[in-house]
Amino acid sequence: MSHQNHNHTTPLPPSHNPATGGGRLPGNKFAALVGKYDHWTLQAERSDAQNKFHVYVWVAVAGGPNAGKYECAINVLSDKGTDSAQNEVRYHLHDVQLDVSHWPAEGISTTAALDYAKLGLHEADFTDVEAGELRTLVEHYASSCQLMGAFGHTYPDGTGLHETHMQSPNQDGAVVFYYDVDHGGPIARWVFVKFQTPKLP
Repeated sequence: MSHQNHNHTTPLPPSHNPATGGGRLPGNKFAALVGKYDHWTLQAERSDAQNKFHVYVWVAVAGGPNAGKYECAINVLSDKGTDSAQNEVRYHLHDVQLDVSHWPAEGISTTAALDYAKLGLHEADFTDVEAGELRTLVEHYASSCQLMGAFGHTYPDGTGLHETHMQSPNQDGAVVFYYDVDHGGPIARWVFVKFQTPKLP
């Protein structure tokens, strides 16, 4: 499995609103965004769609043509038990031993690929979201990691990324948190998110 080019299609072995910087992501593209955690919020700061079932984690890219800070909308809650309940959110956590020398570089890749089925994930691997435990995990992982990545579709204006959940072959979304040896690693901690349908094998 290649970690340098962001292709993952083979089996698996609260704060203020800072300036975003001058960089922008290519709009309306499936992409992988890698950078340092900046802050999180429960309210979208850059997208027009407010969604109470998301947490918005900001990722900072230090250099290069896409230097700046970007919003990542991550599904962490279900509307279970409400009158408008739709497709319930499920999640799966997976740690991969990964030396720091194999961590991806900060930046954006529009040639990224991620495929839950080809990774060997199954429906039975996923757990229904109950209460706020997934939001708590994402907030904790983001604020304690040394590097993080998000796979999803970029906002039209390039200020962030969303749909970080299972979507379609080779364009499934996810988030991954990297920890060095001084913080319990070296590991890549993946958070895979999907809805009840469509189902995996």
